[in-house]
Amino acid sequence: LVLILNLLSASYVHSMSNNQFNTTMAEQPKPRDEESEVLSPWLKRWNSKKIGFHKTGVNEFLLKYGHLIIPNFSQNEKDELCSSTETVTACNTNAENNIRIFVPLCGKSVDMAFLAKEEYVDRVIGIEGIRNAILEFIQEQPDLNIKEQHQSSDSSISSQLFETFVGNKITLLKGDFFDVLQTTDISVDVIWDRASMVAIIPSLCEQY
Repeated sequence: LVLILNLLSASYVHSMSNNQFNTTMAEQPKPRDEESEVLSPWLKRWNSKKIGFHKTGVNEFLLKYGHLIIPNFSQNEKDELCSSTETVTACNTNAENNIRIFVPLCGKSVDMAFLAKEEYVDRVIGIEGIRNAILEFIQEQPDLNIKEQHQSSDSSISSQLFETFVGNKITLLKGDFFDVLQTTDISVDVIWDRASMVAIIPSLCEQY
């Protein structure tokens, strides 16, 4: 487990080797409406363009510490940092497997586009509750060639609960983050969470 925590920016990196969200479906699920208590405040912010939390550049801590979670990381700082880090296997340039990265409450973060273009990233999986955020990301990142799939080809994702958008090395799920834990079986290696903790309703922080 690798945990890099910066309290001022609420930046988190969780590296979880072969970790899974293992769950079973109990009863027929229904998608979370954007007008729900959990999502409606964010719907209003996206609709009114009050998204000061969105950053136009790649997160500085991802650029600085990406070598800890991504094999053969492309940034120039990697070599110097890896030379002084004995316990981080991701610095190994002979990576056997590409990694899958999960981005909760992803918005239209440019970090996802950056990660998807890394050679040793197999797939970025982002989840976002507001459709407009996903549509804006698709428009702003045309090179990722993201298209909506009305029937998900991934059996680990509940098509009843999530709208699915798939592109070059990236999958975006439109739905509620907490439904992921209840209805899917997504296998990931890394969780990249830049600032989701500060966006969660306080009563849900422990569950998050």
